[in-house]
Amino acid sequence: MWGYSKREQRPQIVTSLMGISIGDKSSDVLFKHNSFKKDGRYKDEVVRYQDEEYYVSQEKRVIIFIRDGKVTGVGYDCQEHFDYTSLNEISCGYSGDRIKEAFGNKVRVLCRIKGGKQSESNRRVYDVVEYGTRYYLSLNTVEKLLISDKKSLEGEVGFRWDRCD
Repeated sequence: MWGYSKREQRPQIVTSLMGISIGDKSSDVLFKHNSFKKDGRYKDEVVRYQDEEYYVSQEKRVIIFIRDGKVTGVGYDCQEHFDYTSLNEISCGYSGDRIKEAFGNKVRVLCRIKGGKQSESNRRVYDVVEYGTRYYLSLNTVEKLLISDKKSLEGEVGFRWDRCD
């Protein structure tokens, strides 16, 4: 007779996504993953850090955030269908309710702000700062995953995102 028990997967701090880790030297990442191009989509927006740069790989659907020559964040754009990429057991396509169910009161829900006002009511981010993860949702569906150092994630309130009314 065999017996087993299913161990529940516990959330953990995520420091690597798509083979790129927080703290990696930017020169190493750009050398090893040569599909990245400098991303200019934020050039007209106010940036928090003047030396912050963004690089994107359309092929891999990955964006990296670089400051002081080091990776400070890695984002992944989910495919529209059949994408099972996940962070802490939350996969592309999951709902905001599923995130709240998994993390309870550790979830911080933020709405996009522009010009000091909330906008884009169909888009929100669900942050789990303790684990350095952010889930971008559109119409209550995860469409993007992000890892970041906790300090950067904590400081996002009031900068591009604020607590939803």
